[in-house]
Amino acid sequence: QQVFFIKNGKKILESECVTGNSSRGYDTPAGAYSLTYKQRDATLNGENYSTPVNYWMPFNGNIGLHDAYWRSRFGGSEYKYNGSHGCVNLPPEAAKKLYSYVEAGTPVICYHLEVPGINENKDSNKKDKEETKNNKETKKKAESNTEKNNKKKTE
Repeated sequence: QQVFFIKNGKKILESECVTGNSSRGYDTPAGAYSLTYKQRDATLNGENYSTPVNYWMPFNGNIGLHDAYWRSRFGGSEYKYNGSHGCVNLPPEAAKKLYSYVEAGTPVICYHLEVPGINENKDSNKKDKEETKNNKETKKKAESNTEKNNKKKTE
């Protein structure tokens, strides 16, 4: 789980983040958006919460990027069981830096990348290499047996 801010083709910011809690159906929606506005010292209100944040940058209704000073961990699979209600939670320093660069209309692109698929490909490649090795050994044995059989026929 990462946030990147690119400006004029140059990566300005890269930070781990925590997105929507997928086990509760609060996935951060994938898509292309634009930042609606930005606000300092906002209070985020939901059904069971009211949380003050220092840097609020909404891009899809009530879903946005913001600092999450209450979190001690970001990135990895944290979102799967300890994710947000859909927002992109950032470490306070990353939110502060991002806030200084963005303005209303800044493009926001959210996408889901399944890392396990990458690992499966590695396992698949390993299996392919093992099969190729086994096939070569089988071919060598077959060739060796063919040579032995041909020798016997000529004797």
